[in-house]
Amino acid sequence: MALALAIGTWLFLLGVALASGNRLVHYVSYFVLAAVIVSYVSTRLGLRGIQVTRDVRARRLRVGETLHETITVRNGSAIPKLWLELRDHSNLPGYRLGRVLSAGAHQEQNLESEMICVVRGKYHLGPISLATGDPFGIFRRRKSVGRPLDVLVYPSPADLGNFNLPSGNLTGGAVLPRRTEQVTPNAAGVREYRPGDSFNRIHWNSSARTGTLMVKEFELDPMSQAWLFLDLQSEYHVGRLTSEQLLDWANELLPRQKKAYSLPPSTEEYAIAAATSLAYHFIRQHRSVGLIAYGQRREVLLPDRGDRQLNRILEALAVLRADGTTPIAEALAANEVRFVRNSNVMVITPSTTDRWVADLRYLMRRGVRASVALLEPSTFGGHNNSLQTISTLAAAGIPAFMMRNGEPIEQAFREGLGVRG
Repeated sequence: MALALAIGTWLFLLGVALASGNRLVHYVSYFVLAAVIVSYVSTRLGLRGIQVTRDVRARRLRVGETLHETITVRNGSAIPKLWLELRDHSNLPGYRLGRVLSAGAHQEQNLESEMICVVRGKYHLGPISLATGDPFGIFRRRKSVGRPLDVLVYPSPADLGNFNLPSGNLTGGAVLPRRTEQVTPNAAGVREYRPGDSFNRIHWNSSARTGTLMVKEFELDPMSQAWLFLDLQSEYHVGRLTSEQLLDWANELLPRQKKAYSLPPSTEEYAIAAATSLAYHFIRQHRSVGLIAYGQRREVLLPDRGDRQLNRILEALAVLRADGTTPIAEALAANEVRFVRNSNVMVITPSTTDRWVADLRYLMRRGVRASVALLEPSTFGGHNNSLQTISTLAAAGIPAFMMRNGEPIEQAFREGLGVRG
């Protein structure tokens, strides 16, 4: 529109000059034409020689942690850039980065950015778009620079304090015949050393006898094995937010929040937070933890110990959504062979039916320790409540914990085992 107006003005002045022979009008028309040409050339050269790099301090963070990044804009040409508009096209909720800057010849500028991560998930930073134009607003040029960088935001755990499962400190029972990279009290034998094995696992007597380095192998103890069974069937989850609603929620939260964080009012987010907290808690107790979840896909992580296992669980929980179609009763029946005697199964569900309780009773008859973290859907805006489920669990002798919207996750587990109404 501005270009058409400028050309129209020049043609009008040129016509008036030719018709009247007025030298001043001729000069004005030449000035307008020169301004259009100079504006075009300056805009075409405005982004030439511009280089943009970004340095993200950490690309894996937890909810509540701060994302730090530095964007460096360097003008590698000998022509000063008077006006540059930089905009980052990230989908990280609450993230906004847009600046207008200038850069002298062979100069660079560093832009610092910080933002608190408030919503779990996998997001991207970038790409970055640069735009420039002429002082008259006639021409405008834009280009995209750099590739998007993935950022993974883990859910953040709550501190469950002294919470423990009833069989957590028991000893004995059959050893689960499955090798693990973690050191356990159950030595299973020795094998030859492989690159990457820890030196504290070397069995020196066997090494001296065979003349080659030998390391000890270990097996898991079922008494310390805990399974987290996360029900993400979409039918029973309420309060789910679209990406746009999450963005609005994050933007509303950020001005009031500096270090603390809150959970969106959704059974999905509370279920993920509960699973995260329990996984973190059991891993810190040196338990072997596994995860089974039926969301947008089936996720099964076999039990293991250590920080690597915790990272695997957090990576899975960061992107899981309550888009599942498999009923919890079917999911439990399909995985019952994975639960060995004396292991612990913690079911996390908002289901208001009690059909799946029979599957837990069956597991308990096989010697599996079962408990339930129950989300109360009525507190999240749902039309149903879990009173019938609570009664059935109590009759079956299955410990249950109630989680409600607006209450801290740790509050549900603070009083130990038992049914909380």
